[in-house]
Amino acid sequence: MSPTSGPTAATISIQQALDLLDGEFAAMADGIGKRRYAFWLGSGISRDRVDDLPQVVGRVLLHLQARIDQSDRFCPFRSALTEAVGLARLPSSDRERVDIAQPVADWPFIDTIVSNLCFEYSRLLDIRVASQPEEDYLLWHAVDVPATFSPATANPRLRTLLHRDSRA
Repeated sequence: MSPTSGPTAATISIQQALDLLDGEFAAMADGIGKRRYAFWLGSGISRDRVDDLPQVVGRVLLHLQARIDQSDRFCPFRSALTEAVGLARLPSSDRERVDIAQPVADWPFIDTIVSNLCFEYSRLLDIRVASQPEEDYLLWHAVDVPATFSPATANPRLRTLLHRDSRA
């Protein structure tokens, strides 16, 4: 099911969701069952302490760029970064002006790239780095979910909730 042809979160039925979890998303459902994933409920409780989406997108771009082997035309990190920039859907004339060897902050249209990638962050985080065995490499290593969302980095209200839940 392509993102444009199927139901949306607002229109999907329970049966359609279950069918997706038994079919196209069976690997994800299996991972959830094996506690490889956690649900991320954007309630805003950690908004003042945790990076917002543009910062997360920026970290992914910087992470990929920092690992490019400039001597390797086929470097997996170069390919992943090129794919990420492609997701930003710049007009081809603008895309041609982005030199991924230059510092990310100096890219023309960097604000547009980051803004557009915020709308594609799920696909961005789903980019596979061919040299890395983990399916969710970018999530675990570029975003660094454990460090980013640990109780030590969370705001005091979230720490209180986590502490209270751990006593239950």
